[in-house]
Amino acid sequence: FRYVTDRQLRLGEVDLSEFKVFILPFTQAVGPDEAAALRRYVSEGGTLIADVRPAVFDGHCKQLDAGLLDELFGIRRVALGEAVAADGTLRLTAEGATTELTAKLQVDTGVQAAGATSSGAAGEAPLLLTNRFGSGQAVLLNFTMSSYPSLAAQGTDEAAAELLRALLATAGVRPALSLLDADGQRLRNVEVTRWRNGRYQIISVFRHQGLAERARLVLPDEVRLHDLKARRDLGAGRSFDITITPYRALMFMVTEREPSALRV
Repeated sequence: FRYVTDRQLRLGEVDLSEFKVFILPFTQAVGPDEAAALRRYVSEGGTLIADVRPAVFDGHCKQLDAGLLDELFGIRRVALGEAVAADGTLRLTAEGATTELTAKLQVDTGVQAAGATSSGAAGEAPLLLTNRFGSGQAVLLNFTMSSYPSLAAQGTDEAAAELLRALLATAGVRPALSLLDADGQRLRNVEVTRWRNGRYQIISVFRHQGLAERARLVLPDEVRLHDLKARRDLGAGRSFDITITPYRALMFMVTEREPSALRV
């Protein structure tokens, strides 16, 4: 991901068209220039995702009568009270498969659909509202992500991960890699970071705590993989057996072909 500031939006210093998805995490205060940039981004084909209460305050944190982005999200706000803990059910269909999840969430009950389509509810409060706007879509989850089931916890229903994966798939975003455990299930309690170094991709796999565990790293295309810390070539392929080590990150370099020898 890349972090974009409100100042960059106001000054037009970032080209939003390069992003398939733009996320507003608990972004309650939004100025008019930023709001206009976000509306333009969605109308031109982008997907905007917010959790709760986007743009209910202006850029100076003054409460507004109506949210600056309410029309964009296809909602009507009838109250601005405390979040309520409630049992919510989310149901999303993407790429021919339907995922359903029931969980206790912190929900904003002051929201009603006004053009948006709801894919879930917690009592009378709509959840996962999707509104088509121009060529794109705006999605309001309408619950705090801090109350969403932890994807790292062993006891979490796998539907929690599948639902977020399906949500991103509606915007054409798919995982760049998979980490599977010995049973072929999604490996939990790991942090994966990827970045570019010239024409090479670097992958970091880090377990903050827990035990060592055998895993399989699966990539979408055949590549050549190098273990940078062990200084070992792991060969070419789409999947590689690795051992996750707690408290110490693994570092891999992905190349499309075997690198040439170095001369010093």
